[in-house]
Amino acid sequence: MTRKYTGTLSLDWYNKQKSIVTQKMEEKSPSDIPAPRINWVNREDSIFYEIFEEEGKGQEPFWVERNDVRVKEARPLVLKKTFKVEEKKSKSQATSYSVKESTTDDPDIENMLIKGDNLLALNSLVNHFSKKQDHEKVKCIFIDPPYNTGAAFEHYPDNFEHSMWLSIMRDRLERLKKLLSDDGSIWIILDDRELYNAKLFCDEVFGSGNFIGSIIWRSTDNSNNNAKTFSTDHNTILVYGKNSDWLPYFLHDESKRTHFKNPDGDPDGPWFDGNPVNNPALRKNLQFDIKSPTGHIIKHPPNGWRWSRETIDSKLKTGELRFSPDGKRLIRRTYLKDQKGLPSSSLWLWTELSETGHNRQAKYELKNLYPDIPTSSLFSTPKPERLIAKVLESATVEGDLVLDCFLGSGTTAAVAHKMGRRWIGVEVGNHADSYIIPRLKKVMTGEDNGGISKQFNWQGGGAFKYYHLGPSIISTKKGEDDFNWKLGKHFIQDSLLATYDYIEDSEIDLSGVKAFRSKENRPSIGFQKLGNKVRVAIISLQAPEEKVLPLSLEEVSALYEVTKNKYSPEYINIFTNRGVEIAFDSKPDDLEVIKVPHAIFADLEK
Repeated sequence: MTRKYTGTLSLDWYNKQKSIVTQKMEEKSPSDIPAPRINWVNREDSIFYEIFEEEGKGQEPFWVERNDVRVKEARPLVLKKTFKVEEKKSKSQATSYSVKESTTDDPDIENMLIKGDNLLALNSLVNHFSKKQDHEKVKCIFIDPPYNTGAAFEHYPDNFEHSMWLSIMRDRLERLKKLLSDDGSIWIILDDRELYNAKLFCDEVFGSGNFIGSIIWRSTDNSNNNAKTFSTDHNTILVYGKNSDWLPYFLHDESKRTHFKNPDGDPDGPWFDGNPVNNPALRKNLQFDIKSPTGHIIKHPPNGWRWSRETIDSKLKTGELRFSPDGKRLIRRTYLKDQKGLPSSSLWLWTELSETGHNRQAKYELKNLYPDIPTSSLFSTPKPERLIAKVLESATVEGDLVLDCFLGSGTTAAVAHKMGRRWIGVEVGNHADSYIIPRLKKVMTGEDNGGISKQFNWQGGGAFKYYHLGPSIISTKKGEDDFNWKLGKHFIQDSLLATYDYIEDSEIDLSGVKAFRSKENRPSIGFQKLGNKVRVAIISLQAPEEKVLPLSLEEVSALYEVTKNKYSPEYINIFTNRGVEIAFDSKPDDLEVIKVPHAIFADLEK
């Protein structure tokens, strides 16, 4: 059930034993390892740890197989509370906000806070979003994972061995990729300890061609004078797009736009007269003179004008081009409102005009939010709201969906809420109750006037739903190795499909099979695409209180024919806890019957 930890990290690449100078590169075959590929101890396994529900912490982690149901199952999301703002107006028409709490679900509320292990929560979210259209999926993922510094933080462990850390991150990143929309991006903030290992396996997960760039963020305003080598004053943010053509939204850097003024009260706002009207290259066809309304002849620039005569006439009519008051010059007017912004620098500093904040500032923000909590009990390395805001401005617009599965003190959710983005946050610790919910309630009532509140004129409002991860679909209590039937037969069937990476097909026509015409008796059917091949899973369970009936030969044959005709699969698996009336020698070669939960527990005992 567990794996022993021995060994070190290594790096493999194609033909690494051969010299490029002396050896001709052999043609790559499909079985070759893509280069470079980082290897680590138990790379093909996963890390699993039970959760202390009372403490909101994980127990000692151990290695399990990657197809272990405990790390793959899609657990139910159990709604605990709904938080929604109520607005009230006073006689003076001033608006005040209060938060109403209820246990009633509201399908119109999309913001979600989930308490539980983020791997299992991501399994559930992948299952949920697999049924959504692309524009409904996550536009931006921002994560601030444990940096693996060797320190034991109060709120979550940050002392994983390299291989454990890599496995934990790999499993989560694979699921996060499935949640991104086609025009989405992921932003991962790290320090040097795991940055370069993370870059290699992110290239594997997202594709090296989808690497957008890295951003250096100065994280402190107080260098370490006691450092033995260098004072490490920065973190690095790795940015990957779901696709290689991903582009950020260009931002307005006010420090570079101070030359825009509006001294004449132009209704179109601040402007600048002075952008070039000459052509950067020699264009003889654009070398013509222009006569101004005052009768002056304006000679063409040496290379010619930037536009043709017809285009210049058009721009004179719109006001983009105009003559100087004395009629001796042609002027190009540019309005600030028409500027799309400039590409953001990959160096993010905190300055008076371009503020991204630093860790000490983030601690001040938390201290203002939680004045009664000792500073020593607050998070050690929180991220300032301005930093998250700059990420979201670069990657999203209002209404887009943002996800953070290492939510920590709740900064990403708070910033997304103030900026009008939808959000999902996941956090395992009990500080989901003690820190995050109180913080979000202050955001909603407008009591949180720090961080980016003034920058985005945040007054209050909004809503979110609070979920806990539900119980496992299996029960491993001593003497009770069975499904957790309290969850319901159909939920267990659907969860098994998601656990084994099948996409449910709820539209498949079973009307011709008498035994399955009843909704209660209907099996769950899903398909899985592997390249050009398709696999099909059929799950038909019988709850303990139901009458014990085996799957008849007629039912098995009908299920086989229906799925065979629709998908032409490589093979079909029937998962069931029922008896099956089919002789081994008459079973098709591409059909396999798997008895569950026996097969699941047999895997767990390996």
